[in-house]
Amino acid sequence: ALSTPVLDDDERAEVGTLYAANSFQARVRGASLVANRLSKILSDDRISTLPRDARILAYCWRGGDRSGSLAHALSRVGWHVALLQGGYKAYRKLVREALYEDSEGELLKNCVAVGGATGSGKGKILDALSARGAQVIDLEGLASHRGSILGAEPGVKQPTQKHFESRQGRSSTLY
Repeated sequence: ALSTPVLDDDERAEVGTLYAANSFQARVRGASLVANRLSKILSDDRISTLPRDARILAYCWRGGDRSGSLAHALSRVGWHVALLQGGYKAYRKLVREALYEDSEGELLKNCVAVGGATGSGKGKILDALSARGAQVIDLEGLASHRGSILGAEPGVKQPTQKHFESRQGRSSTLY
């Protein structure tokens, strides 16, 4: 993921304050600021060197005009760009609902938990099942963790809770 904000915090506050007084002038000012920033984004090597067939997902906190402006510019260049409707806030809501508000139990209906003592080879079993085409969700793998006794994977940063939940949600929706 690349963070390429089209407005910094001060600019966003400026446009938001202006919007309360005059929405049209706020849009003019916002468009001017975004247009200036788009030049910098498109000149950034992380963006400018993307292959033509790159698939880009653009989003902001609420999924409004800022991400829409970026998505439009990138798509006009020729990249395939999807816009996350509702932004990151809506995405997190979907993940939380899928993981914690599954009142029908659909997520776990056909799951089998593999358990055992630390070091007993549960991960190897999951890897073997996955290699044979089984649907596997390795929670310790998603957490970059080796269990309560062994702890974190050496040299691998553990994901934040939000990142772990996103990994878990993505894994479970594949099946």
